Amino acid sequence: MPAGTEFDGLPREILDDYRVLRRIGAGGMGAVYEAVQNSLGRRVALKLMRHDSLSVPKVTERFRAEIAILSKLRHPNIVPLYDAGCFGNDLYLAMELVPGGTLHDKIRGARTLGLPASRALMEQLLEGLAYLHDNGVIHRDLKPENLLLEPGGTVKLADFGLALAIENPLRLTEAGRVVGTPAYMAPEQILKRPLGPSADIYAAGMLLFRVLTGTFPFEASDERDLLRRKIERDGCLEEHACLLPEAVRDIVVRCLKKEPEERYADARDLARAIFTASWLATSACARSSESWTESPPPM
Repeated sequence: MPAGTEFDGLPREILDDYRVLRRIGAGGMGAVYEAVQNSLGRRVALKLMRHDSLSVPKVTERFRAEIAILSKLRHPNIVPLYDAGCFGNDLYLAMELVPGGTLHDKIRGARTLGLPASRALMEQLLEGLAYLHDNGVIHRDLKPENLLLEPGGTVKLADFGLALAIENPLRLTEAGRVVGTPAYMAPEQILKRPLGPSADIYAAGMLLFRVLTGTFPFEASDERDLLRRKIERDGCLEEHACLLPEAVRDIVVRCLKKEPEERYADARDLARAIFTASWLATSACARSSESWTESPPPM
């Protein structure tokens, strides 16, 4: 590495294995870099812990948990882990570099997706979620920033720093602090109750509302007010549901029910509902035509 670059503070052992090109993101726990893995000549997203973060046990535990979870996952809609390790007190992981940006980039501001594009997005997201839940993992932080988009249209789930094993759902929750992204969090997550896959179903419903409308189904003066409103009522009331395309209105309302047992049973159940609703909407528009672009929904 040339002397005097912004990467001089990175561990020497990591710089021996990776040629760091640029920083592509940063947060409270650390930073993510675009890099080239020298041994294989492939570009990766290299995530490193901040030195001062390592003194916080919960942060270090989350990073190690993310490595443990990603090492077991292999699915087209989940960003794969390539490498991970520890040099002294420095923790890092290397993942696939997805060059198309995030869903957040695509819908920045109040931009929206149409119903066909939203359906394609949700199909892939829910396939990834179903795989996670089948393998005993709750993502717990679904949001546009954590959905990566390949140029060809493939959607990949990323950032498992808050993901939890279903059999031990409270292990990494900090005392006195709500962990997650408030706008997408299920009420039971705010209340720090045991979590199941339905917490991710809630977040998926909120995501669908956001990409279709460019806004959220609530008004709040600040974060505290937002959290209070979410635990006191269902997430999508009638005055907000009317903003949605009629085909998916009931689906989003059900996803955002306050009580977990009132939501869809699992990601596949939600995916079937979205497919059926969008097929019915398409067939209604094409009723006068004899040609079909899709097969009828599975029974």
